[in-house]
Amino acid sequence: MEDYIPTKEADFVEWSGNLIAVSKTNSTVWDLPDVQVTELETLRTQFKALHEKCQTPAHTALDTQEKNERKALGIPIHDQKPTPHPLPDSHPVITVESKNPFELILHIHDSASGKRAKPEHTNGAVLFWEVSKKPITNTQDFKTSLLITRTPHRMNFSPVDRGKILYMAGQWQNRTGEKGPWSEVVSAVIP
Repeated sequence: MEDYIPTKEADFVEWSGNLIAVSKTNSTVWDLPDVQVTELETLRTQFKALHEKCQTPAHTALDTQEKNERKALGIPIHDQKPTPHPLPDSHPVITVESKNPFELILHIHDSASGKRAKPEHTNGAVLFWEVSKKPITNTQDFKTSLLITRTPHRMNFSPVDRGKILYMAGQWQNRTGEKGPWSEVVSAVIP
């Protein structure tokens, strides 16, 4: 048999309010002492108040008592403001290697540190690229992009692209999607 008491708290608050209203109306017919109905109503009021308190978004400010209680229980107190992610101030340096037909291997380094690792607070390099017959020098001419989170990155091409030139440039992207300065436009012949 299915339980008639709702399992969701919001539904329970509504259901219990109806239960109390009907119990008050029928207390003499059902032989319910007024004390029990009053006690049930008090418990529901307390539950409803606690339920409403739980509906407050977690990012609202905690009062001092709540902070002390969390600290005593070992529950972390999270920042009220999101941590800002600074814009990258360096740009990726792209070098290209070709070992196999129809494949280019891209190595990405940081211009500031010279390291292969992406800068702090970034989630990768956004590579903008285009296979073109005419040289591309303006970054606005790129139509295709991809996010590279690890280096080296392999790009594979079809046989019809062999001998064509791949033009590319990149920007570091922070964790909120904002991009830093452009790298230089780099080109490579597709083997």
